[in-house]
Amino acid sequence: MSIDPNIDPNIGANAAFQRHRNELDITVGAPSQRLSVVVAILISGVVVAAVFGSGAMRDWAFELTLDAIPGAELVFAAADTWHRWMDWLGAPDVFDAIHAWIERWRLG
Repeated sequence: MSIDPNIDPNIGANAAFQRHRNELDITVGAPSQRLSVVVAILISGVVVAAVFGSGAMRDWAFELTLDAIPGAELVFAAADTWHRWMDWLGAPDVFDAIHAWIERWRLG
């Protein structure tokens, strides 16, 4: 018996997926949000990441200088200055304390 090349061998799996697609899709039935709310949330996340993740941002910018990327030194200088400002404010200490607490909780 030969297999018809026009028939998808995964047709049963695909049909099952189609039946349960709405159960798997977390956006089905979720309330819609205005674009302004989504943009505000994204901007808030970027600000929090820039303030509390300034050390990681500086490390990332430093790695850019290892390759021949035009303007990488300028990006690193800006990231280093930003990190020094955040360090003066104590933001990395807050991040380190929260990270240590999460690790203690995670590891028991």
